[in-house]
Amino acid sequence: GDLPAVSLVGEYFVKQTEIKISDYRDKGAMKFDAGAIKSLSVERNGKTVSYQKDDKGQWAAAGRDKAQDEATNLINLLSQTTVADFAPKDAITGLTTPSFIATATLSDGTVRKYRFGKREKEQVYLASDKTKDVYLVSAGVVSQIETYFSTILTPVPVISPSPTLKK
Repeated sequence: GDLPAVSLVGEYFVKQTEIKISDYRDKGAMKFDAGAIKSLSVERNGKTVSYQKDDKGQWAAAGRDKAQDEATNLINLLSQTTVADFAPKDAITGLTTPSFIATATLSDGTVRKYRFGKREKEQVYLASDKTKDVYLVSAGVVSQIETYFSTILTPVPVISPSPTLKK
């Protein structure tokens, strides 16, 4: 009873104590309620596509026949973005010339701006005007935005009437 106790513990216990400070930080900071968005604009290389939601909850954009699907997909993608990690202070993020800027206006008038920077391995740098933090999120988010954006910016071919045959 007077001697100190010594116990042998498994490797699992030691690994559980190896937690980084960033593991305790809020990784849901970028999430928002997709239903609360009333307008969205996405900018890339000086080109901007703007979506507006009407009183019936339908999305419209100038020259975009499929604005409802495009806006819904983009908003769902942005609203579900989860922080994988936090950028180191000395990281070269590419946020001074972002690859995409998405600006969402919520129904209460709050504006949330997301700037996507450079890719690094399977992650991309992301900053928001909501906080001063720079995050690392899955590069899949930008890949999906690129897919939507290239579709959005692809001109819809004009179908010309076929020539009529003369008798």
